[in-house]
Amino acid sequence: MSTQKVVQGALVIGTLAVLVTASGCTDAIIGDWEAKDSFSSSERNDMTIDDDDTGKATIFFSYGGDNYKADFDIEWESLGDDEYDLEMECDGNCSELDFTMECDLKDEDMDCKGEDMWENYDFEWEKVD
Repeated sequence: MSTQKVVQGALVIGTLAVLVTASGCTDAIIGDWEAKDSFSSSERNDMTIDDDDTGKATIFFSYGGDNYKADFDIEWESLGDDEYDLEMECDGNCSELDFTMECDLKDEDMDCKGEDMWENYDFEWEKVD
């Protein structure tokens, strides 16, 4: 095989790799999200999902008549068919708040269900540009 054909083959493979990367072959969950509804007049849950299967979230909630804010580290997994599991691990000395969210993604909206103390919490998210 000539050197020219090897170089041409390498260029074609390199071009295809760039096109696949640039064509947006990333998971639709990746990006910034915020709660559809605010917790109070100035507080809204937010979440960032990264392409390395991790992320961060801030969640406001009420418990025992008091209001709280907790930051979470996220590890997420795609289950296919626009369904995701998000493992939410509370930052700091708050492991009792850890939970899993099961999420369904539809276009720019994502509805999630929590577990344990979060099972009745309304997790409705919209993607932020």
